[in-house]
Amino acid sequence: MDCVLIATDHSAFDYEFIVEHSKLVVDTRNATLGIDAPKGRIWKA
Repeated sequence: MDCVLIATDHSAFDYEFIVEHSKLVVDTRNATLGIDAPKGRIWKA
Protein backbone atom coordinates (compact mmCIF):
# COMPACT_ATOMS: atom_id res chain seq x y z
CA MET A 1 0.00 0.00 0.00
CA ASP A 2 1.07 3.57 -0.53
CA CYS A 3 -0.52 4.75 2.72
CA VAL A 4 -2.39 3.02 5.54
CA LEU A 5 -4.49 4.91 8.08
CA ILE A 6 -4.99 3.16 11.42
CA ALA A 7 -8.16 4.67 12.87
CA THR A 8 -8.88 1.97 15.45
CA ASP A 9 -6.78 -0.58 17.33
CA HIS A 10 -7.97 -4.18 16.84
CA SER A 11 -6.14 -7.31 17.95
CA ALA A 12 -7.23 -9.07 14.73
CA PHE A 13 -4.70 -7.11 12.63
CA ASP A 14 -0.99 -7.84 12.36
CA TYR A 15 0.36 -4.29 12.57
CA GLU A 16 3.95 -5.41 12.16
CA PHE A 17 3.02 -7.00 8.80
CA ILE A 18 1.12 -3.86 7.80
CA VAL A 19 4.09 -1.60 8.61
CA GLU A 20 6.50 -3.90 6.80
CA HIS A 21 4.44 -3.90 3.58
CA SER A 22 3.37 -0.24 3.50
CA LYS A 23 5.26 2.83 2.37
CA LEU A 24 3.58 5.06 4.97
CA VAL A 25 1.45 4.36 8.05
CA VAL A 26 -0.55 7.09 9.77
CA ASP A 27 -1.32 5.76 13.25
CA THR A 28 -4.03 7.61 15.18
CA ARG A 29 -4.37 4.92 17.88
CA ASN A 30 -0.72 4.18 18.81
CA ALA A 31 -1.25 0.64 17.52
CA THR A 32 2.32 0.51 16.20
CA LEU A 33 3.95 1.16 19.56
CA GLY A 34 7.13 -0.90 19.82
CA ILE A 35 7.30 -1.79 16.11
CA ASP A 36 10.73 -1.11 14.64
CA ALA A 37 10.41 0.67 11.29
CA PRO A 38 12.57 2.91 9.11
CA LYS A 39 12.46 6.58 10.10
CA GLY A 40 9.49 8.36 8.52
CA ARG A 41 7.47 5.23 7.78
CA ILE A 42 5.15 5.59 10.79
CA TRP A 43 3.49 8.93 11.53
CA LYS A 44 1.66 9.36 14.82
CA ALA A 45 -1.41 11.56 14.54
